[in-house]
This record gives sequence, C-alpha cells and structure tokens, in this order.
Amino acid sequence: MLARITLALDNDVVSRKLAVILNQDNDFILSHIRKGKDILRIVATHESDMLIISKSRIGDSPEDVIDSIKRLPDSPAVILIGENSPQGRAELLGAGFDAVLESNIPLENIADAIIGKINIIQTFRKEHLIRNEGLRHISDFVSRSGSMAAFMTIVRKIIRKDSSLLILGETGSGKEHLARAIHCDSHRADAPFVPVHCAAIPESLLESELFGHERGAFTGALRSHRGAFEMAHSGTIFLDEIGDIPIHLQTKLLRVLQDKTFSRLGGEKNISVDVRIMAATSKDLNKAMEAGEFRSDLFYRLSVVTLKIPPLRKRREDIPELTSEIVLELNKKNGTPTSEITDDAMLSLVNYDWPGNIRELRNVLERALLLSEDNTITRDDFPEEISGSALQESLEGIEDVLLERDSDFIDNWTERSWQSVREEVVNRAERLYISMILSKTRGRLNEAAQLAGMTSRALHGKMKAHQLDKKDFKH
Repeated sequence: MLARITLALDNDVVSRKLAVILNQDNDFILSHIRKGKDILRIVATHESDMLIISKSRIGDSPEDVIDSIKRLPDSPAVILIGENSPQGRAELLGAGFDAVLESNIPLENIADAIIGKINIIQTFRKEHLIRNEGLRHISDFVSRSGSMAAFMTIVRKIIRKDSSLLILGETGSGKEHLARAIHCDSHRADAPFVPVHCAAIPESLLESELFGHERGAFTGALRSHRGAFEMAHSGTIFLDEIGDIPIHLQTKLLRVLQDKTFSRLGGEKNISVDVRIMAATSKDLNKAMEAGEFRSDLFYRLSVVTLKIPPLRKRREDIPELTSEIVLELNKKNGTPTSEITDDAMLSLVNYDWPGNIRELRNVLERALLLSEDNTITRDDFPEEISGSALQESLEGIEDVLLERDSDFIDNWTERSWQSVREEVVNRAERLYISMILSKTRGRLNEAAQLAGMTSRALHGKMKAHQLDKKDFKH
C-alpha cells in the first residue's frame, strides 16, 4: 500500500530535505502544508497515514490539536518535532502523540523513525486484511479429478510470475479463491490482496473505488479517498466481473496496465503503482468485444495468461473430498459437532450437476447441517432437486403401473398367450430400467451405458425403441 505522509514543518528547507531522504528507497506520497494554512482542516479533508508537524505549528494547546486529529475517521499517526524537554515529551506522548522528537535530531534519524512507524501501520493493515479475508494456498485446492489436476499444473507454472491474469469460470466456481491462492504463494504475499467486485459497485462510484478521489471531486466528496490501486501497491488487485466495467473506465484501466500510473478522480497528480492485476468474469468477453462493450486492447493486456476453472460437474471425483472439507469448515465456523454423511447422500451430491458450483455445494451442506439429526447428513436433508425424492416418487408410480395397480394390464392375462404377456412385461420392465438409469445419471449417456453394462450405441438404440429422450432426464 502506498503510504501518504503530510509534512507541516516550520522550515521549508528542512521539509524539502526530509522529503528527499524519505523518497530515496520508499514508496511514499508526500504533501506539504505551508505556513498559514489551516492544518486541522487540511488533515480532516485529505486522507493521510501520518502527519509530521513542528511544535511551533500546533499553538499553545497541543492536547486540543491531537484530540481533534484523533477524532477523525482513519486518523493519521502524528509525530511531533521540536520538544527538547524530557518532561514535555512525556506529557505530549500521554496526550496522544505517536512520537515526540527533539529538534536537533539528524534528519536521517527522523526519517528512520517515520519509516519504522509507517511499517508498523502497514503491518497492522495487512494483518487486518488477512483476518477478514482468510488465507488460501494452491495446496488447499482439491484436484483428484483429471480436469482439475491438469488445470492446477498450469496454475503452478505462473504463480511466481508478474503477468496479468484473466480467470474465467462459471458463477461460484472459485475465481476469487484461486486469485487469492496465487497471490499468497507468490513473491507478493507480504503485500495486500485487494478484491474489487465491479458488478456490485454502482457505476457512479466505481472510478472512485478503483482510483480514489480528491476532496470536491463530486458532490459529497468532503474528504480525499484512497482507491483500490493505491491500497494494493506492491501486492495484487483482483477485479471480479471485469466485464461489467463501463467502457470509459476501461480506457483508464488500460493506462494502468501499460504505464502503471493513474490519477485520482478530480486530481491532476500522476500516481505510480506496482501491482499485479488479476481479473475474472463469468461473461463471454468475445461477445462483449463484438458488441463494442469491451475494449479488445484491454482484453489482450489482461489475458496474457488465461485460466478457465473447470465447473464442478466436470470434476465429480472431487466432490467427496470437497464435501468433507466444507463440512469440517462449517462445523468449525458454527461450533457444531463433526457430521457424517451417508453413502446415498454422497451419491446424490456426486450425481447432481451443480449449476452454482462450489458456492451452491457449500450452501446445500450448510442447510443440511442445520436439518440433520444425530450428527448424520442423509439424502433427505437435501433439496428435492438433489435428493431426487420427487424422482423416486415418480419411479414408484411407474413400478405400480408395471405391477399390480394396472388392473387392465393384469386382468386380461388369462385371455392372452404366455408369449404375448411375457413380451409386454419384459418391454415395460426394460423401459422402466432404462428410465431409471437415465434418471440416475441425469441423461448422461456414457455414464448410463457404463452403469447398464452395454455400449452407448446399444443404449441409444433401446432409447429410440422406447421413445426416450435424454433431455427429459437432465433435471
């Protein structure tokens, strides 16, 4: 994160010299409050991490000054320079100043004190981000399935690179989790990971959220604001649903990708940043480019490496392990006892198509944990579309028709030959059997054929004979 330092010193020459020392090997944005300026008003309206102020500029009531500063939202740390009395320093520290330095301390030592304090502030902010967002690593990803194993092989090759990434995948497939894991395993792991959910931010506010704004940039901008790119300096910014960014902001984003510079909304100063940009979308960007809704030059800049996460239905072998991990995580989160899951319940999870992917799986399991009894998740704890309870009832109805409840079918048996009755019973049983395996595999022919022990071609022939369409069994 870029540190913003405000200097309010009584000697312009000293102020400039200190600025030169601070800027030698550090990523600081420095601003100066000249003599005669209202320090409290400027600090209140311009975001800053630290205020370096001369004692002569706080007047006769330093306690009132520091109290006013500390009441500000996101108040800066304050270092006071110019108090030479040990007792005076102790009183000022007690009043709330973060550090009180003598006026005759060499500028190099003052700079060291400033840098040390800024490092403490940024370490605290990083730990705060980690606590709120959680850490993930590539090793955390379940990849028993062939499709996921092949995907993770590609991911591991680009972890330590700095190229821009475009992550594609269906809703709920884990695009942000992947971006966070790549960041946490990269050389930028000690710097911030800043996610921006572009689709969730109103268009009128998105530019400010990304690039920040200066005081007065728009109605209601009463204070300067640090944007996501500044916060992500030295680290990673993750732009989720980038396909929803309006075209005029795409131009500004392209400049950041090309030059690593931008300006705040309402500001004139160029700000340089060192960030790795990862973007994600569930939209078809090719169609968006054809429609003129997404810049092709931005697309090519973003997609130096494109990663497409396999949907959950393409990695069914991973579902049992994913389920176990999610259940353990939910138990830890909710303080509930560890739950078992029955074999038929697990089979229902594996057979379901998961249009909402891992996010939907997590929601289903959290619901099941609330409904389960005796710390055991059963198929009945799932919604009907997963448990197949409605399907089971319909199959039982078909069985009734096949057997004793179809009176017309049974009553005329005595008037028919054994051969004709046998053929009709076998025909009905065959149709029922094929319907059941198609239902079990949700219309997936290859799986159904394997389950039935026949070739896909033979199964297709049976389906044609019984006028069955795989589309009718997808849900």
